[in-house]
Amino acid sequence: MLKNKLILIISMVAMIVSIVSICIAAYRSPELGFDYQGVLVGILTLLVTVLIGWQIYILFDLRKIREEIDIKRQLVNMESERNMCVSAMSLSDFYYSLLVNEPVKDKEFKYLNYRIAALLHASKIGDIGMCNAIVRALLESVKSELRISKYNKKLLLDILQDIREPKKITDFYALLCLVVNIQELADDKFC
Repeated sequence: MLKNKLILIISMVAMIVSIVSICIAAYRSPELGFDYQGVLVGILTLLVTVLIGWQIYILFDLRKIREEIDIKRQLVNMESERNMCVSAMSLSDFYYSLLVNEPVKDKEFKYLNYRIAALLHASKIGDIGMCNAIVRALLESVKSELRISKYNKKLLLDILQDIREPKKITDFYALLCLVVNIQELADDKFC
């Protein structure tokens, strides 16, 4: 045990003596004066440090942006899948009614629902011309004696509430008044 401590102490002393002798042998006294190369190296060092810091900042910022994009991509995919599902269901309902020779149940409501849904999607993509055409078609085709259930009327109003920039759509508020004034069915036991 004493032998190991002695070896460790001698090794430490030898290392210290070696470092001191290297410092004495390699010492050079520089001239104290203005050195342009030192200034240039200092400026370049500062620029490299700033650029490395900027790259680290960008890396963390890109991760946050990528996460936000992934979340939005998932929402867009869900919304488009839902829209395709609704479109497929409406077409299948129509063809089923043709197949069994039965009248389409609630066809007035379904017409209004899908047209107003189309208006919502046109407003989301900012196609005001398409929105105006849909509103004009709805105002021309919907009859004043139309009656739907209270639940279905609420669904239509909820969709109309989500329309983007309604002030830019010609006669949007006339359509809203039309839907608000639709008479509700007296027997609303299924909804």
